[in-house]
Amino acid sequence: MDNLEALQLEDRNGISTPPESVYGTISQQKIPTNKQSPAAAGYSSIVRAFKRIEIGFISVMYVLGFAAFHVMLPVYAGSTKMAGGDSFIMIVYASLWFPVVFFIFTNLLQALSGNVVTWLPVGKWRAVIAVGVCYAATGLIISFAGLPERTPPYLQAVLSTLRLPFVIILRLLILRKGLSLRRFGCTIAVLVGIFITIAPQIWLLPGSGSESMNGGSIAHIIWPLIFAFGYLPAATFTVLLERELQQTETHSLSFITWTQVFLFVTMTLLFWVDFIPFFGMATSFEDFSQRLQRGIKCNFSSAGDCRGLTYKGWIFIMAYCFGNLFQVLLIEKAEGAVFVTVVLAIVTPLATIFWTFFKFDQDVDRFYFDPEFTETTAFTFGGLLIIVPSVILYNVFSHWDAEKKLERKPY
Repeated sequence: MDNLEALQLEDRNGISTPPESVYGTISQQKIPTNKQSPAAAGYSSIVRAFKRIEIGFISVMYVLGFAAFHVMLPVYAGSTKMAGGDSFIMIVYASLWFPVVFFIFTNLLQALSGNVVTWLPVGKWRAVIAVGVCYAATGLIISFAGLPERTPPYLQAVLSTLRLPFVIILRLLILRKGLSLRRFGCTIAVLVGIFITIAPQIWLLPGSGSESMNGGSIAHIIWPLIFAFGYLPAATFTVLLERELQQTETHSLSFITWTQVFLFVTMTLLFWVDFIPFFGMATSFEDFSQRLQRGIKCNFSSAGDCRGLTYKGWIFIMAYCFGNLFQVLLIEKAEGAVFVTVVLAIVTPLATIFWTFFKFDQDVDRFYFDPEFTETTAFTFGGLLIIVPSVILYNVFSHWDAEKKLERKPY
């Protein structure tokens, strides 16, 4: 048979008949299949189960870290102000220790795992600097605009929800990644749950902490707008973290450590914002110097008039570091920036529940147990009942979408 004719022959099923040659019949190439043996399928199921447990553990630690951070933020900020410092001094002091703590984390990981961890980031330096600058911008805007007399706490809760749509939009623009319809539905459900949680602050219900708020001046419009746009750099660094950390050559701990270095450098270089009229709190260089000296001194002192800033500061610093550590691990191992932001939505109702059971008296400088159940409590638990299942479903759907993408992947 002529080889040309043999190549043109087809059987009834449309599969080409292998031609003969001087070397014999060419064996038909096997068509790749996605079917696995029972043993391989069982092993894959175990691996997937362990990965879900790992992501669940990281998510819980991430939420607890940032819940502690949000609880300590007003306590530490209020005590700093009463001790003679201000918001900028508090942030600069805390940001000084962030890279130190992460360097210690990196050393501990290297000692415990036996693996060599690079000190310098393997990723691009411009990405490291960009993330550090975005961290600093978020910290400055939120800390100054978030003072209770500038943006009421009930409005802060409402405006904080903007981080999720910011992340979705920026992820689409920067990474060209969208959401499946079912994951988008989970995201909407999370936003509904957040709205239910913060509804008491909007409607000024008892126990919401917003009964004494009033407004009327132009400042009550400008400051909430500034506060809202403070979540834009936060959304930006979350998306940039996804882009960098999901690359195989980027080591998460060294990357996040160096972003904190540039966070501190940026904060230090932006000391002049404390002098901006209407925005900063320092009235002169002498006033700034006094606030700086007082703030630093009290963070190393146990004197009574320093309001316990030493231990409050370290609780605040460790909560921030643990929250960010598990944030980068979650971005690295899970679906990405949107999932991290969806999980973060649990923090708001958790912090509200904490303040339902505990109060902090700035005058006597102590926490005390004082449960107070109001309409606000019911709204908080109702919001959690929507947010938590939505987060779990989002994670499940992201796994399903990833598996379907692998099935469609060409060989």
